[in-house]
Amino acid sequence: MAYFFIHKYVIFNRINYLYARLHWQKCQLMNVDLKNKPQITINLDPVLEAYCRFIFKTPKNQKEILLNRGKREGQAIYSKVRPVEFPKPRPFIENPVVFILPITKNNHHILRYRYYAVSKMEEEQIQDELTVLMNIFLHKFFMEGERRKFSQDKIVSAILRGLNMRKNAVNYDAIKKFDYRHRRKMEQETFKELLFTTDPIY
Repeated sequence: MAYFFIHKYVIFNRINYLYARLHWQKCQLMNVDLKNKPQITINLDPVLEAYCRFIFKTPKNQKEILLNRGKREGQAIYSKVRPVEFPKPRPFIENPVVFILPITKNNHHILRYRYYAVSKMEEEQIQDELTVLMNIFLHKFFMEGERRKFSQDKIVSAILRGLNMRKNAVNYDAIKKFDYRHRRKMEQETFKELLFTTDPIY
């Protein structure tokens, strides 16, 4: 009988220990400071920043963007990060965006114990690649919206809402500009088709 009580006491203490351990781990995860993780600051257009926040599923109240190399956007940014010997002071950045770099078994030493940076030229390449990916993203929305007979204003407003962007003149024109470029390209292709079918001389 005494053995039963001792065994029961040991099990009870073990359960309390595991519960306390899980609670401690949960508190630790809730108190993670993103500023202690390796990060890189890039100058991005506000529209591209909103696009990245949507793609990487960044919470609204979180300043930093957690980079995901599983996304093409994440690969485009991460591939331009390079180690440097000494930290270089950055000039004035119009719209600084902070990305938290993912740590793996292959890069943890470089990211934790060395400095890293993105050059001005590589920063422009990142913006170009993100712009191409965003154009592909927007193209699908406009094509589907046109198929459903939605107006341009309704499509643009829906995209701004989905990307969590304010509906002001600057953001509205930035999204609408893509539709203009898309329409102009389609009109040029249509003109070429009509030109070759109507006049064989050309």
